[in-house]
Amino acid sequence: MKTKRDNTSTILGMVAMVFLSIVLILTLVFPYVRNKTAKVNTRTITGTYNNGTIVTTDNNVWKVSNYNGISTKGNHKVTVKFDTKGTDSVLDDEIVKITEIR
Repeated sequence: MKTKRDNTSTILGMVAMVFLSIVLILTLVFPYVRNKTAKVNTRTITGTYNNGTIVTTDNNVWKVSNYNGISTKGNHKVTVKFDTKGTDSVLDDEIVKITEIR
């Protein structure tokens, strides 16, 4: 015949197993989630805007339409904010904002 003490130790054993299972799952999942933090996804650089083309100080050339009311006549100094898509390559960058430097 089981005593009250046997039931208590069985329940404590089951609680311990559930607790250890949760700890094991969190130990395996947490490093994966923590490493998924977003990189800085923007960069800003200066350049020259002239008739739909921006040449940035890193010598990349970007074709754009008349943007933010910047005149197409003459050269204009601008700052360009890019979405880097979280990569180091400029080939996948997308222009987010163009601001004329006055």
